[in-house]
Amino acid sequence: MAGHPLHPVVAAPPLNPPAFGPLPARWARGLLLAAAVGVAFTLLGWGVAHTRTAAGLLLAANYTLGMGLAALCFLVLVNVTGGRWATALRRVPEALAGTLWLGGVLVLLSFTGIGVLYEWSHADVVAGDPLLQAKQGWLDVGGFVFRGAVFLAVWWLFAAALRRHSLRQDEAPGPAPSRRRLVLSAAFLPVLAVTFSLATFDWLMSLAPHWFSTVFALYNFAGMFTAGLGALLVLTIVLRRLGPLAGLVRDDHLHDLGKLAFGFATFWAYLWFCQYMLIWYSNIPEETTWYVARGAGA
Repeated sequence: MAGHPLHPVVAAPPLNPPAFGPLPARWARGLLLAAAVGVAFTLLGWGVAHTRTAAGLLLAANYTLGMGLAALCFLVLVNVTGGRWATALRRVPEALAGTLWLGGVLVLLSFTGIGVLYEWSHADVVAGDPLLQAKQGWLDVGGFVFRGAVFLAVWWLFAAALRRHSLRQDEAPGPAPSRRRLVLSAAFLPVLAVTFSLATFDWLMSLAPHWFSTVFALYNFAGMFTAGLGALLVLTIVLRRLGPLAGLVRDDHLHDLGKLAFGFATFWAYLWFCQYMLIWYSNIPEETTWYVARGAGA
């Protein structure tokens, strides 16, 4: 059908983007070289500055895992809300969610620094501290490692199931795979709320076991999701410019992603300020110690 001269009819892009080809050889070599250098410096640091290297590994593990988990959360939220606008770019968060295994490996490697980073892991320290004794039922090395492995396995299984049903929809279009993705996504939200909160309490908040915060898990989720949306934006723009997403991802897609990133960045800042303000004006010693330590010195 011919269109108006000023408004020609443009063929709609396919529902699913084409498969991405392998990375150029020089890119692959460069990334492998960077990884090798990182591993070498980590091993060197483990012997020269054990505590700082263990802390750095924990930080890197949480950031890497957070990228994959944020991408999984994005897919889940799009499925639950019926966000069809993200169909053209959904391969990008699916690929990013596929890195969850790498983040999981780094988290498990970071557990080798439990004795260095977590004071509750030392029996002599716990014996002289009534508060740590009260938390001993939860803050236990065996339980800590077991819970972490369970959290990682649950997240990976949900990511793999969503990816599998997404690919099935490409092979056999129809409503069934979409319904399964919707059910999985709806089930994942409460699971994520519990597992991510407990993982945050274990891996991060127990670094300072005398301090506690009821908003800490939500604050970390907001930061993780903001960072993940930033990574998703960068990858989408790069793939659009290199060609795989050219003609599929439009400016309005990037605008929607940008609005999401801006909104969650504001939410993250709001939670940080609310927590800081409440602790500041209440001035309770067991709450202020966390900020005093981070507001003084280097």
